[in-house]
Order: sequence, then structure tokens, then C-alpha cells
Amino acid sequence: MAFTLESYALTQVNDVKSIIDIASTTTTWDQTFIELINGATVWMENYCGRTRFGHTTLPVYTDETYDSFFAPTDDGKQYWLYVRNWPVVTWTTIAYRSGTSTYTTFDSTSYETYDDEGGIYFYGAMPRGKKIVRLTYSAGYTINWTTQSSHTLPHDLTYACRKIVLAAFNKRKSLGIKNESIGSWSVGYDEIVAADEEVKNILSTYKRKNV
Repeated sequence: MAFTLESYALTQVNDVKSIIDIASTTTTWDQTFIELINGATVWMENYCGRTRFGHTTLPVYTDETYDSFFAPTDDGKQYWLYVRNWPVVTWTTIAYRSGTSTYTTFDSTSYETYDDEGGIYFYGAMPRGKKIVRLTYSAGYTINWTTQSSHTLPHDLTYACRKIVLAAFNKRKSLGIKNESIGSWSVGYDEIVAADEEVKNILSTYKRKNV
């Protein structure tokens, strides 16, 4: 089965190949690189607590809900909420649960948004309950490998992804991988990152904040 590179992938096949002097015209390992890049991208997103880092077209996250039950501050109230995807480009709806299945929009003066870090500060604290806050917003970095002025994906994320992919690619030698696809091979991205302090430090800056 031939796989294709996802539109939210954090690097490209030829850019990874060029680092280890594989010509773009040499396609022997292209399927392996595609699988490794796709896998590393999703692993990095999960590691950082995100849905997506970016996309060729920024997604809209519709009716994303959040709970509030615990007391992270001295007065037993929760003032901050951090969304699963950022930077936020547009906040469409910020609402609270006002009934069993109904939501009411917060007064715009009752909170402050922090787009770059995907945070919302509620001046009077969040209400308590399950799925108590519901949000619709668009967020993430724009991925455009052909037009630099439109490409907002941070370079260090791309660099980290390439390092992870190349480490996994080199690891195949010890496992006797000789064909063009990694198939069901267990890559072990977590072990790779654990052994690379530089990558770990990069990813730490993109982790979702704990309230």
C-alpha cells in the first residue's frame, strides 16, 4: 500500500533526504520517509497535547468542550483555560453551559484572550461542571512549503521532526529493515526523544500548559 504525506506533516521527504545526501531522484526509501514523517508528526502533536500543529488550511475547532472541577488556586477557583490548539487566529464562540444541553455566550467583558498561547482568563473564574465551557475557534500554524511569506510553522518544530525521523531511519539498520516500507515496525519515537535533549527542549516549549 502506498502512503501519501499528510497535509499537516511537519517536514517534507526531499528535505529530510537532502540532510543525509540522498538525491531527490532516488526514491528507494520515499515510502519509509513518508510513514516516518507522518508518524513523527502525530507523535509530536500527542506529546505536546495538541490536535494539530498546523495545516495547509487552518482548521476550525467546533464546539470543543472543557471541564472545570478542581481548585488550582488558593481561593478554590479556576481562572485560566488553555485550549488544545494554538496560536488562535479567530475566536468564534466562547460560551458556558446554562442548561442540560444549552450554552450561553459569555459577556465579552468577562474574559481576556491570549491568542499566542491559546489562553482565556476569566475575571470571575470559570463556572464548575462537566463540559462547562464550549469553544469554536480557528488555530494553528499555516504550512505552505512553496510560499515562504505564507508559511508560519516555526523552524524549530520542523528541525525537531527531521531529527526524530532521521534517528528512526537510522534505527532501522539494527532491526534489519531492508524493504521500502516500515510496515508494522515499532518506531519508538518516545525513546528517540528521551535520548535527544535538544529535541526534548524544543518540544517542551510547545506543550499545552497545565492550568
